[in-house]
Amino acid sequence: MRSDHFRNLWRYLGYVLAILAVPLIVLALNYSYSSQRIREEEYAKNMIVLKGCAQRVNDMLRGIDGMAYSFENDSRIQQFMDMAALEEDPTIISDMRTARDVIRNYEVFNDAIDLVQMYAIKSGVLVDSSTIGIRLERYYGSVVQFDDMSQDEWIDTILRSYHRGEFYSGLNGKLSADKTSRWMIYAKSLPTTSGRGTYKGNLIVLLNENYFLDFFSETQFEKGGFLYGWNLDGGILLNENHSDLTEQQIQDILNTSTEEQGYINRDGMTFTWLKDNRYGLTLVVGVPNKVIMRPVKTISDMMRILIVIASLIAVLIGFLAVRRLTRRERSIYEILTQYNSELEHDDFEREIDDLARNNHIIMERLDQYVPHQQIALFYNLLFGGFRSEEEMKKAMQDLRIDPMLDRYTIIILHITETEPEDSYRNLGIKKMFIREKIQESFGNVQISDLKRDELVMLVTERAESDSGYHEDIDQKMKQVLEALKDMEGMSLAITGDTCDTFIKIPRAFRHATVALGYEEKDSSSQIQWYKGKQIEEESDEEFAAEYNGRKERVVRFIHEHYHDPQMSLTMVADAIGVTEIYLSKLFKHMTGDNFSKYVESLRMKEAGELLAQEEYSISDVAEKVGYNSPQVFRRAYHRYYGISPSEARKSR
Repeated sequence: MRSDHFRNLWRYLGYVLAILAVPLIVLALNYSYSSQRIREEEYAKNMIVLKGCAQRVNDMLRGIDGMAYSFENDSRIQQFMDMAALEEDPTIISDMRTARDVIRNYEVFNDAIDLVQMYAIKSGVLVDSSTIGIRLERYYGSVVQFDDMSQDEWIDTILRSYHRGEFYSGLNGKLSADKTSRWMIYAKSLPTTSGRGTYKGNLIVLLNENYFLDFFSETQFEKGGFLYGWNLDGGILLNENHSDLTEQQIQDILNTSTEEQGYINRDGMTFTWLKDNRYGLTLVVGVPNKVIMRPVKTISDMMRILIVIASLIAVLIGFLAVRRLTRRERSIYEILTQYNSELEHDDFEREIDDLARNNHIIMERLDQYVPHQQIALFYNLLFGGFRSEEEMKKAMQDLRIDPMLDRYTIIILHITETEPEDSYRNLGIKKMFIREKIQESFGNVQISDLKRDELVMLVTERAESDSGYHEDIDQKMKQVLEALKDMEGMSLAITGDTCDTFIKIPRAFRHATVALGYEEKDSSSQIQWYKGKQIEEESDEEFAAEYNGRKERVVRFIHEHYHDPQMSLTMVADAIGVTEIYLSKLFKHMTGDNFSKYVESLRMKEAGELLAQEEYSISDVAEKVGYNSPQVFRRAYHRYYGISPSEARKSR
């Protein structure tokens, strides 16, 4: 009878949704066709703009190169470069004025140029189209001001460094006339010879970036999108980002295609790109889909309204269905509330059980509650929270643990390389991997969280003899550690104890906890077994004395072996002869840092030196400093220095 109700209700619901689905499908098809057409039109428009802009940008940049070439061969500029300091020869003021006039003639004929500067290293004099700057500290502050770069950084990085003709993008500044601008900087050393660094001065051109951005205004990138431009050398020419995407994300998207031009719909944005090898430029424009799709917004709104209507009807029908299907349960409730004094106990219990079985919400909550109950029972088993042996045996049966075995082993796994700032998510991932590998090696074991960085497990496998029991468990734990060895930042200290009856499980747990404080490591076993003695906490004076004796051995071993990709806290502990937890404590006292960060610091410092040597590729550097994978090395380098190895090499 009840199944007939279900079928009738679902059939009625299907009819209603089918009636609503027809106009929804028509609108969806219309929306899809219109969206595709609008995207193609937007792509065609943007591609025309990009091709025209590529030529205009290239013509502008070639003009700047031509100006630099003219300056390089202009005798008046050469004379300015070679002149002595003003205090040595006061008559050279005319050379400065002549250089200023030459610069002025070039500047006035180019709308993209805000300012041209010529700096002579020998005399330390800088001239532009209207000013002779003898003292740089006065010139930068009165004539030109930079918002994104300090005066000293500008002088060292741009003014006095060697340049082959590089571009620097996105620098905000202000001229003396309070004209705020965003500049693209062109820098070239003059005159140059074949040897790098042989130059007498620098030509600096401040190009108005807004002049170039105006070329691309028709693409609508300013409405929450972006515009990027690169040259053949990988230098950023244009960088105007109004979106949430980073430059690296945009480059990753472009790397998915080898085509010279095209568009991609991704991350709520349409990317249009042009890789123009004729001009050596790569231009990419991103426009949010919501901007492109405004012409079809009406269709989209109608679809949303239909979906809302369909959802409301479905909820209404569902509500009616629930009321109809729970009519029997509501009747029981009325009986229980109105006539509970006259209802027999057995009838009361039977009706309640039947109600619970037919209430899916109650059953789902019971299913979620069972694991929490099992964890609570396991904790009581470990900490001796039961009042009697029978109660303890009943709990073990609920946990599906045989209480009649003659061997029970408690093992504690402590993750040693953790920091207080480590997120519970990262620790949770590590614990998840540990659980999986333990289940693969041990099979049916009880395992649960103990502390933030600890797990506890109960092994209940039978052993043929006392002598081989520990060896068998140790061999399985060795398989677990072997499976985890390639996981970054994973180092475990493992302790355990065995008892011959379930009554002694709490005592075995206490013994395993005590073993975490052992200093000397048992090199013959993966597990630090309880030795039958209590470990007293070391005083600060005792620990300091041992620290002085072991520091040199620890540091020497790490510096000799940090190139080994298998370097770990366990490896050092085995070499020194102490447990992982004791070594972690010792290491904190030595460096104030954890083991992984210390080793990473050594590797990164050597990597920085090796990257300065051109004969080593990035893969070679990764292998030399102890990384099996170049990808892992790149992530570590970026995490440590804030830039990638490739960017670091280019900046040298």
